[in-house]
Amino acid sequence: MQRQEALVEEWQSPDPSEVIDLLPESVVVCDAEGCITMWNAAAEALYGWSKGQAVGRNLARLLGDAPSPDGWAKDSVDILTSHGRPHMRRTATGQGVAVAVRRTVRKDETGITLGFVETSGRTATSDSLELTEERARHMLATMDACVWEFDISKLLPDISRLQERFPDDLHLWLTQHPQNAAALLKGARIVAFNAAASSLFCAEEGAEHAPFLELCLTQTSTTFWVQGIASALGGAPAVTGKTTLRTFAGREFSAFVTIFFPPALLAQGRVLMGVIDLSPDERWQASLRESEAFFKDMFNGPSVAAWHLDASQARAMYADLKARGVVDIRAYAEDHPEFIQEALSKLTVVDINDTTLELFGASSREEIVGGTVAPFWIPGQYETLLGSIAASFSDQQSFREETRMRTLDGRQIDVIFTVSASPRLRVAGQALVGIVDISERVAAQNALAEMQAEFVHSARVSLLGELTASIAHEINQPLAAITTYGETSLRWLDRPIPDTVEVRRLTVRMIEDARRAAAIISKIRSMAAPTVQPSAILSVNGIVSEAMRFLQPETRRAGTVVALRLAADLPDIDGDAVQLQQVLVNLALNALQAMEHSERRRILVRTSPVGSDAVRVEIIDTGPGIASEAMDRLFDSFFTTKDLGMGIGLPICRSIIDAHGGSIALDNVGSGGARATLILPAASPPIGR
Repeated sequence: MQRQEALVEEWQSPDPSEVIDLLPESVVVCDAEGCITMWNAAAEALYGWSKGQAVGRNLARLLGDAPSPDGWAKDSVDILTSHGRPHMRRTATGQGVAVAVRRTVRKDETGITLGFVETSGRTATSDSLELTEERARHMLATMDACVWEFDISKLLPDISRLQERFPDDLHLWLTQHPQNAAALLKGARIVAFNAAASSLFCAEEGAEHAPFLELCLTQTSTTFWVQGIASALGGAPAVTGKTTLRTFAGREFSAFVTIFFPPALLAQGRVLMGVIDLSPDERWQASLRESEAFFKDMFNGPSVAAWHLDASQARAMYADLKARGVVDIRAYAEDHPEFIQEALSKLTVVDINDTTLELFGASSREEIVGGTVAPFWIPGQYETLLGSIAASFSDQQSFREETRMRTLDGRQIDVIFTVSASPRLRVAGQALVGIVDISERVAAQNALAEMQAEFVHSARVSLLGELTASIAHEINQPLAAITTYGETSLRWLDRPIPDTVEVRRLTVRMIEDARRAAAIISKIRSMAAPTVQPSAILSVNGIVSEAMRFLQPETRRAGTVVALRLAADLPDIDGDAVQLQQVLVNLALNALQAMEHSERRRILVRTSPVGSDAVRVEIIDTGPGIASEAMDRLFDSFFTTKDLGMGIGLPICRSIIDAHGGSIALDNVGSGGARATLILPAASPPIGR
């Protein structure tokens, strides 16, 4: 009984420190200066300092508290940051811990503060963070963006003091004192980083111990960081901005940085930083600017008139026509004459280069840009325009054709008109047009054609000069016959009894010979005429036969046998009979002259089909053949192997055959002699055959 009473008496008067140690919450007693006088077991477990290490030290400095508001020393308060966030404190190991704190102020009867008793405990947020930390780290490790986790618990008190000192112009102070801002960040420590961050920053194993913020921040990003932490203490959930960073290898780059302040992490003195490397984008933008500058130089530099057209409305019209079942845009344009003008009104000029201004007679871009292309097409001459529309209608990427256009001052110019519309341009409803002025070239070609026509005419007259004797002999024969028939007719009429039957017979013969002479003269006049005969459907065999009849006096005089071997059922050709006969006569005369000293003089003229769409004509002689050194120059202008030759016969023959879409070639035959071969295309069959 006495023992039990002793135990009750002992229990009723315990040591206060022993009772406090039994409490599950941290209990800290401090004097008026904040010096710790009591530190229970729960405080040891929470903060990591033993009772012997804590008692006698200043609480704020020990736990990294920010300076206490004045109210802390006057009244009992719950110590929480703004928006109800947990209070952050530093443990003995330097880690941050989020705690909820209740402080009760002790005062004497006069109201003088004697000290305070503080109770605190870990927040539920801090406990739940441990449960999700592994999952969050796994997610961050697999992200493509660079993610860093930092422990900034040692920085928070200093930055909090700066924020109180410069509440309105902290950024200005940081900008003016960059060395102080950098010094603030030296205590930050890397906790973790993901693979993307390791790759971008060249961070190797062991980088967790490197002073990242000291090595990788530039002056601008240092200010950004300190200002961001100050914003976090003021309640901001995150700060973002564009700044510059530096890799561990020393390369500076432009970056978009976001510093996150999740409450649970901030409660432990930690923050997350996301980094996106902007240098590839900036390089792309720089490349784009260079490309734009290059395009402008290319657009304005060359002698090609370049046009940028907006064809979006035109393409919308084409799409509508396709939806209505239109397949052949050319046929549609023939049935709807107004279509061309409507299409022209929907092609708008977006931009032009300087060459366009000069070529089309414009004094400023405003005269063309913003308008349609209609003023530049000659009314009624829309074939090329329709061709370009048909190409666009069928989604062709390019179109090119020679045509004529008109300028703003009324001139007509010959041009090469090119339209380019790649798939990307088509999607954007745009088109690029290139126009090359070829007026001088066309004029030169026309002059050359006229000169060639004069050469052909001269050659024809020269050929007639060579055949003068034969022509005179050919005409003299019907004239002599006419004279004989006339004299005989007079004698029959002078008889006592005129024989009118015989006179009639002789008169018919005179008329036939007169017509024969007239035909010879007509043929000579047609060959001598400078004008080109109209193209017609011709029989190759007929052209060959007539040309050889024309040469009969000359071949008889030269003692040459002409053999015709003409194939039956040859297709007709489309051409100029006089010009083709000139070619045949010229080639046959060359053969006659080549055989002048030959004992056996024979010309074989042979025709044959070449498939179903061409005809072959061969002129083969028995002369000495063509010398090998002359073979490659036969068609050169003014090259000749004749003493009195001009060297224009074969070039003219080739130009005539080329104009007919055919070919001409000369070679030697194995039996001796030379061969001229003509290939002429068959005439196209009439539509509907």
